[in-house]
Amino acid sequence: MRYLLSALTLLIGTKLALGQVFAPPGQISGDTIMISWQAPSGQLDTFNLVDIIRGVDRDRILYDQHGIPITYDSLDQKVVLLDFWFLACAPCIIELPGLELLDKRIASDDFVILTFAQDPLEEINQTLFKKRQLNLQVVAGASLVGNWLHPFKLVYDKEGQLIDSKTGGSVSNDSIQKLMDKYYPLILGLL
Repeated sequence: MRYLLSALTLLIGTKLALGQVFAPPGQISGDTIMISWQAPSGQLDTFNLVDIIRGVDRDRILYDQHGIPITYDSLDQKVVLLDFWFLACAPCIIELPGLELLDKRIASDDFVILTFAQDPLEEINQTLFKKRQLNLQVVAGASLVGNWLHPFKLVYDKEGQLIDSKTGGSVSNDSIQKLMDKYYPLILGLL
């Protein structure tokens, strides 16, 4: 029994180190994705991100790493891929260049990739952006409410309906190719 508990502890510790925090079954819903966001004003705000995508919450404004506003109007009638990540999540960081490649290959004004980083912008600037500039919109200081596997991706069609969700990632050499194989045909089919 002691060995079983040790093995389980090792497995859970490894999963946490890879960013793989598990979401309870049935928690992924296309209608409710609650996030907590540290606004530039310093105020902590918790809201349903899907309400912005669907136009239920037309007044909320999020800001990316460059201070560019993200609103319902910027997402209306677009295919939207949401990606949730954090700096200490190896699969999350490995997949970011794949998202950039996907965005470049799709090259459509009707497709938007929004990434949400748990980490504050200052920390992202000092670690990740110091090494390379991302050509993706990053909303820093944004955390999913609840326990979720990271990276966590959701794809919404132009009508705001959830089409696909994926939890977890890989640190293998073919991570970017797997990401492209999954999302490139899916997004093209929705445009």
